Amino acid sequence: MGVNPNGPEERNEEWEIKEPLRRSLEGLPQQPGAPMLKAVTELKSHVEKALKSLALVEQRRPLLDNEHRQANALRELLRSIEHSLDNKRGR
Repeated sequence: MGVNPNGPEERNEEWEIKEPLRRSLEGLPQQPGAPMLKAVTELKSHVEKALKSLALVEQRRPLLDNEHRQANALRELLRSIEHSLDNKRGR
């Protein structure tokens, strides 16, 4: 089995949010419009990948408290993104 590039390589290493997700969050435009929609769609993809990565970690070991907090925050962010995208599509 290969090393998962999205998860800790060692059992005692804490999972962390990866750089692409951080850049995507930091790069969100402040004004609504097409650039914002594109950025939110990209952000959604990064959040989904992060949640899948955390799920893989959780299959190998129990999540640490900080990892649980991050997972919950990512789930909330994903719900917010989906709600936002649904509203944009519904207009």
